[in-house]
Amino acid sequence: MTHQQIDARSLEMHQIIADRIEADPSLREKALAILDRWQQDKTAADPYYEKWRALLNMRQAAPFAGPTFIAQEERLILIKKYAAY
Repeated sequence: MTHQQIDARSLEMHQIIADRIEADPSLREKALAILDRWQQDKTAADPYYEKWRALLNMRQAAPFAGPTFIAQEERLILIKKYAAY
């Protein structure tokens, strides 16, 4: 896959997640908790951590994939969709 295709897949996946967070605001708190854990564990790069926190606080984006935000089946459908390129 090209970088453009990978970006398109990622954008679509994040759109699904953003829609879920908009529909269920409790997911925003879960995402923020993950960011807090990453910061404590030093597993997230600081500039990216702060950007995700700012985006979540604006409620315009979602940083995470995973069963809390998108079902594995949906994720695999997207991956297969873009693997055809």
